[in-house]
Amino acid sequence: MLSVSVLALSFATPSAALDKTYEAAFDREIWTIIKKQPKYTWGGCTDEAQGVDCSGFIYLAAKRAGLPVKRTTAKNMAYSLSGWTGISVGVREAHVLHLVWWTWRDAKPTREHGHVGVVVLGSGSRLLEVGHASQTKRY
Repeated sequence: MLSVSVLALSFATPSAALDKTYEAAFDREIWTIIKKQPKYTWGGCTDEAQGVDCSGFIYLAAKRAGLPVKRTTAKNMAYSLSGWTGISVGVREAHVLHLVWWTWRDAKPTREHGHVGVVVLGSGSRLLEVGHASQTKRY
């Protein structure tokens, strides 16, 4: 199951994907972290040297970009908690910097919105890709 949610701040209009003030900074910070290829560390969210988990990766980039959000889990981000708000859009309407949530059907226990990533423009392919912290492959 794959769902996409547009990251919007509480003071932005509901149709806005991300306030333009933060867009370039968020994109830059996402790529800064991706290029450093930190190890996956459950609960990690403070720096690349210690490692990050999926929501910690998104949170760290947002924090460095000046977005007024708090650290939380992928599930709580999807439920618009801790300053993360948004609207659901279809996969075909996804754009760069939209957040994506998914889970695995065979996960025990089943966890709705168990993993989060961010849509990025692939550096080599120039196609939309999802950047995320993974236990099996680094970004």
